[in-house]
Amino acid sequence: MESNIAGKHLKQVSRIQKNVEDSWQYNLKNVNRFRNLKSFVFQSTVSKNDRDTLLEADKPVVELNIVESYVSRLRGEFSKQIPEIEVRAENEAVSYQQVDVIEGYVRSIFCGSEYEHKIANPTYNDTLSGGFSVLKVTTEYEHEESMKQVIRLEKVFDPDLCGFDPLARESSKADGGYCYQLIPKYEHELELEYPDVDISKIKKKPLVDVDELRWAYSDDMSQSDIYYVADYYEKKYTYETMYLVSDPMNPDAEHTLWKDDYNELISSWDSIQEPPQILKKARRRRTKIYRYKFIQDVLIETPEETDYDHLPLVFVDGNSVHIEGKQITRPYIYNAVDSQRIKNLAASSMVNDIENMRQTDVLIANEALPLNQEFMQGWLNPQKTKASLIYNHLSEDGEPLPAPQIFPRSQINPAFAQINQLQDQTLQHILGSYDAQLGIQEQQLSGVAIVEGATQSNNAAMPYVINYIASLNQVAKIIVSLLPKYYKTLRTIPVVSPDGKREYVTINNQQSQEPIMMDFTGNDLMVSLRAGANFDVQKNRSLKTIVELMRVSESFKAMVEAKGLPILIDNVDIRGQQQLKQMSEEFMQEMEQKSAQQQNPQMEMLKAQVQIEQQKLQLQAKKQQGDFAVAQEKLRQEQVKMAEEAMQMRTNALIRLEEAQNEADRTAAELAIKQSDHQLKIAEHQMDMISKNFDI
Repeated sequence: MESNIAGKHLKQVSRIQKNVEDSWQYNLKNVNRFRNLKSFVFQSTVSKNDRDTLLEADKPVVELNIVESYVSRLRGEFSKQIPEIEVRAENEAVSYQQVDVIEGYVRSIFCGSEYEHKIANPTYNDTLSGGFSVLKVTTEYEHEESMKQVIRLEKVFDPDLCGFDPLARESSKADGGYCYQLIPKYEHELELEYPDVDISKIKKKPLVDVDELRWAYSDDMSQSDIYYVADYYEKKYTYETMYLVSDPMNPDAEHTLWKDDYNELISSWDSIQEPPQILKKARRRRTKIYRYKFIQDVLIETPEETDYDHLPLVFVDGNSVHIEGKQITRPYIYNAVDSQRIKNLAASSMVNDIENMRQTDVLIANEALPLNQEFMQGWLNPQKTKASLIYNHLSEDGEPLPAPQIFPRSQINPAFAQINQLQDQTLQHILGSYDAQLGIQEQQLSGVAIVEGATQSNNAAMPYVINYIASLNQVAKIIVSLLPKYYKTLRTIPVVSPDGKREYVTINNQQSQEPIMMDFTGNDLMVSLRAGANFDVQKNRSLKTIVELMRVSESFKAMVEAKGLPILIDNVDIRGQQQLKQMSEEFMQEMEQKSAQQQNPQMEMLKAQVQIEQQKLQLQAKKQQGDFAVAQEKLRQEQVKMAEEAMQMRTNALIRLEEAQNEADRTAAELAIKQSDHQLKIAEHQMDMISKNFDI
């Protein structure tokens, strides 16, 4: 198997091996700082050099570890925080039901005891004490007898054995070209898992060689050889054809599909509806994630293309900075190390003074010491004996000897206590934690001072929370991109609503009237996370604000008592809070029902009065309607009468006009006749005159 793989991918092996080793060297100082500072916080705040120096000076080794308490307090506050998740549709191809289900599913991964204990708290602990951590999104079978795969989120056990592309600049390293995880395995484990792989050529190096990556080394405790298996993921880019296609179910919607995905869809299309039509074509760069597993230059599995659209390893930054092109990871206690060392040194010096301090200092002449050995024990061990100190008051010559002089007991150097107190204040300033200092300044444990100081402490640690949320945002993107690839069949998935209620929803049910299908692409949705505002201190502040508003405003108090009890309980951090909240909601419903029942007789009376008034109004309306109809009829009759009169007047006028015309025509005719008669008479007269003349 090894020869077949190596012969085909030999060039790839040497290249990716160099990537891993270069990334290891780039991140070596950060890894050493991670290990040293985690050991400093949780194992011993006295380094080996400091311990050797104290022992050489014959001083006791004393530790007063106070940095761990700051880290533990921030971890406790962080454990109460749930990130706020929002999923938005980027186009109309995704329904609001799909958005709600996907948002609820992502929320179900980021809440619960398993997430809190196995992922959130350990990861945040790594960033505070070591400077960074690593999360991984994986897919695995639901259980041993299942063929369904589920999406899982896990924290990498050894973040210091992970590496990323040195050119990555995003907080989560999502823009890098590759990432890897080194998994230590015993030799017998490798022989069992990969019996055909020959690892005899891999050279083992001693543990002292820390400046270069050790692919194999011998473990003295187990008397076995350990090998690092590199689980390596790399981005590869290809240029492929992308189609813009129509949506048969929604004429106004459009989708983008790669050519291979479209051809696969068409080949399996069995609906009576017309398949999606190609609207537009384009060449686009496509990112694919490939996986390699190898040890040094030996491939142990065939490289494969994965279903990931993003690198599965997500870097969780603490509060790093980039200087001269290199990333320097910094934990929360990065600047507090020297102050802790000074505190330890002052404590060691103070304990050394206490150990060497004698109860009594006496100045006595040598001749005055008693010769009796029993009496001499009191002088040799003055701190152990309770007997009196006996001395010779006369010399051998009988001369009186001076009496022993007793010196007062020496005091402990007060500078040690002052240094210890000063370092406490210095640490508070360095870490940005002022709550204890505020209480001391006010000479009392002021509730306001404690709340404000704790809030300031939270603000000082916010860079670590912000970077953690940024990494979770990348994790959510990976999860959403995997959903349509692994959740294709009919199944139920857990969802959590914004108010924390957990339930199961059926997806990909074609028989449902409104099926929730996982048929979207990663680009159809936008996922965003932000830090939740539910720290204990902020809850206490909210509760105090609500109480103050209830005190100064009776209207606000009445509103809270009537409808705001669940909100009030939301800001109370007690055991059984969810049950109490549910009980309060049920109580509010019962109160509303009782109130409705108590108001029932009055409501009936009011309804009866309203009905009577409505009947009166209806009668009045009917009467008014009848009167209006009569008046309207009268008006209509008047209008008809007026119209008839107008018509009669028009007819009479026409008749008179016609009579006048006829009279005019008759008069004209008579005039014409008269004129004609007159003309005739003139003509007859003329004829008579002509006749007379002719007779003459």
